[in-house]
Amino acid sequence: MLVCALAAAAAGRPVSAQQPAMQRYYDPKGRFSLEYPTAWKLTVHITDIGTVYSGVSPAGYVDVSIGEGATYASAQEFAKSIEAKYREAHPTYHSLQEGRTTIVGQEAYYIYYTVSDKNLETYEIRVYVRSVPPQGPQRVYWLSGGTLNRPEQVRDNFPLILRIIQSFRPG
Repeated sequence: MLVCALAAAAAGRPVSAQQPAMQRYYDPKGRFSLEYPTAWKLTVHITDIGTVYSGVSPAGYVDVSIGEGATYASAQEFAKSIEAKYREAHPTYHSLQEGRTTIVGQEAYYIYYTVSDKNLETYEIRVYVRSVPPQGPQRVYWLSGGTLNRPEQVRDNFPLILRIIQSFRPG
């Protein structure tokens, strides 16, 4: 299954003092759109599901991964299948909170967690969305975002990460 990963690496300045200028990214294949700060660098790449990676900058990151035609009974089932692989690959993974939610009326499942890599711990969220459009294949989306797990980083950067994720619209 192919995945389109949208990785946004931030410019490195605090975002809590001001609301950054935003622009909407539209997937060229019409599968999704989302807003992101105009100062962020946007990169798009294709990879196998479960291996999406984006570097952590001082202000954070956001990824969007897409699986088309993937058959999952629910967003929670999709989350559990990916999270099991992620836990195996990252022994420092620590789940903090998880549960069901919706994003623009679509069934979703979220997980807040921390993970350490090279002596840096990150505070992250991953949201799984199952979209069944009236026409076309079922799609599953995996949105993730994170920042360094330091009180000032989480305070300054996480509201923007959540804003980006909440701006997500399936196609």
